[in-house]
Amino acid sequence: MLVVLRPGGSELGDAVGTLTMLLPVVAALAHAVMQILTRRLRASGPASAMAVHIQCTLIAVSLGFFVVAGDGRYATGMESKSALFLLRAWTWPTLEHWGWFGVLGALSAFTAYALAQAYRLCDAATLAPFEYVALPMAIALGWLVFDHLPDVWVLLGCAMIAGSCL
Repeated sequence: MLVVLRPGGSELGDAVGTLTMLLPVVAALAHAVMQILTRRLRASGPASAMAVHIQCTLIAVSLGFFVVAGDGRYATGMESKSALFLLRAWTWPTLEHWGWFGVLGALSAFTAYALAQAYRLCDAATLAPFEYVALPMAIALGWLVFDHLPDVWVLLGCAMIAGSCL
């Protein structure tokens, strides 16, 4: 992941830029902890209960972030594009966006349920490599939606991430 993030790059100009670059590391750690807890709780609870807990945690973290930084007060004076994106003022969605939020929420809930059920039923070492399908999918979506292709360092980092799993 550090190869992809390239520590020492232009985004690390200040403390907020450094913290912004650490967010993917924190997200990966949180995902790993979630999978470990799912494996430990597989005998004591159904996948649907675990999926509800995952969704409630996502909502709680989002609400906490909104309370702390939702008004955009930390975005003033920022030069880092990543920090500006993360810390900008939140706006209320328009009516046409609510349908998309419903679709995304349903897909997120289904994904949480499917992952919880999968980690309950099979060995994590067998299942984890299938999660790395997200890497080429993210590259494809970045190209199709944003017309962005990764550079050599991102591809090298992705190969190292997937290779470490294999």
